[in-house]
Formats: sequence, C-alpha cells, structure tokens
Amino acid sequence: MLQDIRDRSRGWLAYVIVGVIAVPLVLFGIYNYFTGGGGGAVAEVGGHKITSQDIANAYQRQQQQLRQMLGDAYDPSMFSEKEMRQRALDQLIDRAVLTNYARDAGYRVSDKMLGQLIRGQKVFYENGKFSRERYQRLLAQNGLSPEAYENNMRAQETIGQLQRGVMNSVMVTDADLSQVVALERQQRKVAFLRVHADAYKHDLQVSDDEIQSYYKEHQDQFKRPERVKLAYVELTMDQLASKADISEDKLRQRYQQVKDQRFTQPARRHVRHILIQVPKDASKEQVEKAKEKLESIRQRVVSGDATFAAMAKQYSDDAGSADKGGDLGFIRRGDMVKPFEQAAFSLKEGTVSQPVRTDFGWHLIKVTEVQPQKVKPFDQVKDQLRREMAKDELSNRFYDLGSKVANLAYESPDSLKPVADKFKLEIKHTGWIPRQGADQGLGSQDKVLKAAFSDEVLQKGYNSQLLELSSDRDVVVRVAEHQRAETRPLDEVRDDIVASVRQKKAADAAEAEGNKLLKQLRGDGLVMAKAADGDRVAFKDAGMIQRDNSSLPGGVVDIAFRMQRPADGKVSLTGTRLPGGDFAVVQVAKVENGKLTALSDKERKQLRDRLRSVRGQAALQSLVKSLRASADITVHKDRL
Repeated sequence: MLQDIRDRSRGWLAYVIVGVIAVPLVLFGIYNYFTGGGGGAVAEVGGHKITSQDIANAYQRQQQQLRQMLGDAYDPSMFSEKEMRQRALDQLIDRAVLTNYARDAGYRVSDKMLGQLIRGQKVFYENGKFSRERYQRLLAQNGLSPEAYENNMRAQETIGQLQRGVMNSVMVTDADLSQVVALERQQRKVAFLRVHADAYKHDLQVSDDEIQSYYKEHQDQFKRPERVKLAYVELTMDQLASKADISEDKLRQRYQQVKDQRFTQPARRHVRHILIQVPKDASKEQVEKAKEKLESIRQRVVSGDATFAAMAKQYSDDAGSADKGGDLGFIRRGDMVKPFEQAAFSLKEGTVSQPVRTDFGWHLIKVTEVQPQKVKPFDQVKDQLRREMAKDELSNRFYDLGSKVANLAYESPDSLKPVADKFKLEIKHTGWIPRQGADQGLGSQDKVLKAAFSDEVLQKGYNSQLLELSSDRDVVVRVAEHQRAETRPLDEVRDDIVASVRQKKAADAAEAEGNKLLKQLRGDGLVMAKAADGDRVAFKDAGMIQRDNSSLPGGVVDIAFRMQRPADGKVSLTGTRLPGGDFAVVQVAKVENGKLTALSDKERKQLRDRLRSVRGQAALQSLVKSLRASADITVHKDRL
C-alpha cells in the first residue's frame, strides 16, 4: 500500500492529499501565518501584505499535516516543493480575502469574547486552570507578543464567525437525505471466487534473461538515494539551566509568588442535581408547586425508596445531565451561580440538600465526593522552578554563547572538535539521512537538510552556520559520510527481482484462470459454488453486504458496488485483480437501496449535519472564488 501511494503520488493523488489539508488551513488558519517579517511582500491583497516568511510558515504547516496523515508513507519527494509553496500562497490569499470580507460585513470579536477564547485554550492551563504566567511564557518562547497573538486570534475567530454563518445558511431536505441513504446504505447480494496466485508459484521458473530484462526496465526501483551521516554539536537551554546556581531563598520566593495560581488545586465537590424549571414570570402558586414536587422527590431519595440518579433521569428538566443521573462532575467555587454553590459547599459527602432556588428554577443537590484543597509542597516542585528560573535568567547568556559557538565554528570550518573542546559540548552523530529527509530526529528538520546538502557543507566539507531549531536549541552540523545516489548492483537485488518476477507470473496465471472461469459462468452454465478447486480456487457466498463491509477483500467490495445492477432473475459478473496478485470473479445477484426510514433520529441528525458540512464547505469555497475574482490582488511570482 505504501509503495502504491509513492508510485501514484506524483500525479493526481498527491494533490488530492494536499487538497484535503487546504480547506482546514483556509478556515482555521495558524496564528503565526500573519506575524510578518521575512523579506518583501510576495503578494498584496487589498492592502494586506503576504511575506515570504508567511509562506514558509504555511508550507511547514502543510508538511507537518502530511506527516501526520501519511505516517511512515510520508516522503517529501512525493510532493513538488514549488507546487506546495504555490498552494500555501493560495491559501493565504484565500484567508486574506475572507478576513477583509468578514470585516467589511461587520463581523466583530469583542474583548470579552476574545478573552473567553484564549482562556479556553488548554495549552495555557496549569493545575486545571488558566495561567497568565504560562500564557506569557509560551508566547515569548515562540517569539510572539500577547498583542500579536491576540490580534491573530481575533482575525481567526472573525473568519470562524463567517464560516459558521455560511454553514448555517445551507439547507438539507429529507429528499437530499434519501438520495444519500439510498447509495450509502445500499446492500448487494455478493458471491465470489478467489483464484490464489500463490498456488501457481511452485510451478514457475525465472530465467537469467528475465532477471536481466527486469533489472534494466526497473532501474529507478533499485536506486539508492543520495544520503549523508552528520556529525553535530548542539547547544540547549537545558544544558545551561542544569549548571545554573539559583539559591534556595530565590526558589522559595518564586514558589510563594505562584503557589496559589500554579500549585494549588482548589477544593472540589462532585455533585448531582435535579432541576425543576420555573419560568421567570411564574406565579407564586407555580413556584410553590414546583418546590413541593422537588420536596416529594427528596423524600423518596432520603427514605431510600429511590436513588438520586433514577429520580434525576425521570424528573430533571436539565437535559444535559438528566440522562447521566443528574451528574455535573466536579465543581469548584465560581463555577456555579451563588445559591447553588453555597448549598453544594455546605453539604457533607453523601448528603442531599433542601430545595435550592436559582434563576433556572428549583434544584435538589447531592454531593457524592468531597476533595479538599491540595497544595503541591515546595520540595516537589523546586526542580521545576529551578529550570524555569534558570531559563529566564539565562536567555541572554544563551544567545551570547550561541554567537560564540557560531564564530568558532566559522573560524575552524574543517572540524567540530575546537567548538566541542572550548565549550565542553559532545560531538554526536546521526544515522543515514536521505536528501528528502528523515521521518524523525535531526534529519527531519528543514534547516538541517538545507544546510547538510548545501555546497558549503556537502561539497566543500565545512561546518554549517549555527542553526536555530527552536528558541532553546541550536546546532552546528558537518557531513561525516556521504553516499551519492546510485543504482544498486544486480547481485545485491537479484533475490528481490526473482521474487517480483515470480509474483507477476503467478498473478498472470491466476488472472488467466479467473477469466476462464468467468467465461464458463457466463456461457456454459457453470455454477459458481461448484467451481471451487482445492487450494487454487476458493468460493465464498457473502450474502447481502454494505459498502463499509470490512470482512471481505476491499477489491471485491469496491467492484461489487460499481457493477451494473442485475436484471430480474439474472446476475451480474465481472473479474478483478486483487492486491497481492490474487484474482476474483465477482457475482452480484440482488441490489436493495437504503431507506431513510431505517435510520434512527440520531443517525438522521448525524447524516444531515455531515451533508450540511460538505455543502457548507463547497459554499465557502464558492464564496472565496467569487471574492478572489473581485479583489485587488498582486502577486510577485519572482519572490515566491
């Protein structure tokens, strides 16, 4: 499968894959796309400038997403860098025209909403709550100011509002659903013969002429890519921090400053509740009637006549918790409205409150677990604080030391030993790294690859410049070993060729036998079940199957749902080669379309939401196309 992806990815498949990541990039964006810097503008969109650094950031994000999507199959050489950068530029232009349109259409994000968005991002949480100190620290580590980050968050949410507006305008009728269900839930009665290619292998011989011919015709298959092994030294903030001398008094002072915010877990209570809603304009009689109902429920719970969870499922008006027996999970002070909070935190574990009135109505509250406030002791966190304080205090020193390492590596370009000796750094080595990059480690870093295969480093044998891989990690690399791209000798790949030729000949033999059976089934009245022949030909009656069937070979399911619908009393027949070389003769005897009435309400809603999402994406892309056609866009292709 991985080889198939590689073989086909240079054509349409590569850009179908890239297209999958295009829409999310347009709709949701990445905050550092528009942080500016990085040379002159490559494009201007209605006064907004897109720089080469913006494109580099977008390009890197594309590569990250492709690595995640393809896993071990990812190979940078599968995709043209030029085409990928063009797509990154197109996405940034799309985002810019959407931003301008949303602004002109009056979409806005208030300061309050922005604050809620940022506080909702778990990456800024410590000990279960938002930490302003962590927020500022993480932004600083990524070279961002709070102002720049918040501006980009505001722009991103503005586009999100526009997207949701477009999505919500899409209509999906029951007729639309019926058409989709008819195909998606369609069932077909399938039977098939599987002709096993392996059964023919023992009869096959591969001649020297066939080996030579295959070797000559498949030279690209046997190429060993150009690759290098690198020697390198690295400078990290952790190296400096581990040697930093920070006094116990300073550590305790920092601990006291951040203890409440970072190392304290507030008291929590796990609660259930039963809500009897009361309208805001309810009469006194309605209010009292709701209270009496809740008191009656309480009496049944307290007396043991019924469980709290059962009563919640039966009577609670809170749809979000009723199905869970009224379970609200753990709450802290400030999470709930005051009357509810006061009652919950006054109860002992396992007890039930009297009816409690809030703006929502009457509540019955049960506390099932009490967790007192917990504070991490100083000794448990002092090493963490030491590392953090060291990084804060050593940031300037790290920069200065990096400059000195860079200067010495430049002054002694033929070896890393002077740098390692002077700054007490270890010279480390990588494994083989191909020109297109490794999946992980140093060889997966674009900066390292660009330096390693540059003329200065690869051809002249010099040390690289200081490469900043992150805000707290720098490296200098040099080539330790170099292997040029070459075709592997025949003797080295002979066994692989024999296996490939034998596999192809076996697959051809299986296909020939399959086509013979297919002809007999169509014209000679052969019954499929009687065509089975020991190890060579197997028969399976799969019965009625759906498109998502996973118990049959994928090739059988795929072709079965592409075959012509059989006429009444007849069957449809066809043949197909399966991955691995086997051949299948497939029969479809009956077709039944899916019915919308067979879907549950939940399934119908999920399908409607999915179809609305697909149409919404199409509507948004149509809007983008229209906006681009009318926008003032200038692109400097020579700067791309």
